[in-house]
Formats: sequence, C-alpha cells, structure tokens
Amino acid sequence: MNDILKRKKRHLQVTQNGDMDYFDQYKLRYNALPEVDFEQIDLQTQFLDYQLAFPFLVSSMSGGVEQGNELNLQIAEACNEARVAFASGSIRVALGDPDLLGAFDLKDKLADVPYLINIGAFQLKDKKIQKSLVSAIKELRVDGVFIHLNPLQEVVQEDGDTDWRGVKSAIADFVQVASVPVFVKEVGHGLSTEVIEELSEWGVVGFDVSGLGGLSWGHVEADLQNEPELANVVRNIGYETPWLVKEAYATNAEWLLIAGGGVRSGIDILKSMILGASMATAALPIKMAAADGKEGVLKLLNHWKQQLQVGLFALGQKDLSKVRGNSDLLF
Repeated sequence: MNDILKRKKRHLQVTQNGDMDYFDQYKLRYNALPEVDFEQIDLQTQFLDYQLAFPFLVSSMSGGVEQGNELNLQIAEACNEARVAFASGSIRVALGDPDLLGAFDLKDKLADVPYLINIGAFQLKDKKIQKSLVSAIKELRVDGVFIHLNPLQEVVQEDGDTDWRGVKSAIADFVQVASVPVFVKEVGHGLSTEVIEELSEWGVVGFDVSGLGGLSWGHVEADLQNEPELANVVRNIGYETPWLVKEAYATNAEWLLIAGGGVRSGIDILKSMILGASMATAALPIKMAAADGKEGVLKLLNHWKQQLQVGLFALGQKDLSKVRGNSDLLF
C-alpha cells in the first residue's frame, strides 16, 4: 500500500468533533400565527440542473481504500434515494490507476442527483494530473469538481506539500480546461471573502466556505503526528462558518455559497441560508451515521429534512424563496 493510501486509511480511523457550535449563537424568530400549511412546505432546490429534495450536499470524504470505497457506496445510494448532492473524497490516488478509478465510478448509483469529485489544489500544479483529471471527469460522468484548499493541513502533515507558489495559476488554468463546473472548498479553516473574489474572477462557480466549527483536517494531521500543542494552535486558525457566510453574502449576493463546517442539524442548514448560503454541507455526521449503513445515512438525512421543514413552519415561511439573506428571520 503506497503512502497516500496509508494516510487515507488513517484519516478514516480518525473522528474529531468540532467543540464549538457557532450556529447556536443565532436563534430563529418564531411566528406563532403562521399562514402556512405544514404539509405543503416546499424544500426543493435547484442545483447543477437537478432538483434536490432540500438544499444539502454530502461533503467529500476519503476514497481509494477499501473502507472508504464501501463508505462512499453506501452514502451514494442513500444520497440518491434522499435526493441530495454527493461529493466524493479526493480522487488523487486513483488518477492513472484504472482499478482504483473504478471505485469512483458511482454515477449509476447517483443517477438522480449531482455527483462531484474532489482534488487537492496543490496537485493541479502537475500538468499530468490535470490531464488525467480531465479524462476522469468524462469517464466517470461527473457533474462537477471540487478543488480543496488545505495549506495548513499540508504544513503540519509529515512530508506535506509546503511550497504553494503556483497554486493560484494552476487553479485558474484548470478551470479553463474543465468540462464541468468547478467549485472550491477549504478543509476546516475557512474561505475568506478576498479568496472567494479571486476564485470567482477565474471562473470558479461555487464556494464551500468550510470554516471553524466542524472537522479541521489541519488539526487531524497534527493529532496524527502526536503534536497536541500544534493541534490546538491549528484548530483555532481561521474563521467561524456563520461569520464567513454572512460576510461573503454581504459582499456579493450572487455568489453560490455552501455552508460547511459545523452543520449538525436541519436548523443549522436553515440558519446558514438565512445568513446567505445557497445550501449547506457536512461530512463527519454523515460518516458517523454510515456506521449503520445506508439506512443510517437515510435516517439522518430524513431527520434533517424534517427539522428544516419545522424551522420554516416556525418562521411562517411556505418555502425557501424568502429565506436566503433575510437576516430579519434571526436574532
């Protein structure tokens, strides 16, 4: 097993909850006289030409090792049944290896929802990887690509990639050759408005802010290196997810913002949209639910959908059309 596969396997063995619920600082304004039929509340959302049951994307998790492949398969089937979008773990390990690439051939399981794959920004500096990724996009019939920005993770990771010069131009170049929409995400420390503005200029269409409050991959790597002091320092670098969403929406309401980092319920999804997100995402709660297989994931997704519906009813809203960026709905 090569070093990348070994690290992916270790990632799957690590479960590290964020210890702060930053969404909890906001409360929904309750309407005791809603002119709404609860059973008629519409949560449907359009994303990448698909109609989702509610505005949610299951975020990227590890792939390329046996445990990750089985995990992805179960979660993918649940996502299609629940009608939410799905993003795979990093495809880097599979590029150029037909056997490993087959583990990412999930579109038949995700026929009714968007399927996105994921690659590290640093890897795009390699033109061969870019070329292989362009081919994989077509072969796997994916609907989009996530590029993850993980500089803090890399600098604390043993033998990590620490020279980030040229990553900006690599992203800009890839956007031009990609045949599907390109999204960018962070891995637990946040995308600032300044970074989003730059990415938008290059043609990136959506942004998972992935701020503090959820899983921090920089913290995970420091923890794996048995460096507790470094782990504690790293986990506090960055921006809280609710603040990031609110700040980005205030800068440009046209940006497709995805709230990742600390989303733990349907009410968090609703709060993130009120702050300005188009949809929300999570990974760790889904992974934990997957311990009970596909049915465990379906149960969690259905609970979150119900919670979102209850939240809208409490606000006196019949659908999501008047929710995004409507700060009057929070106090």
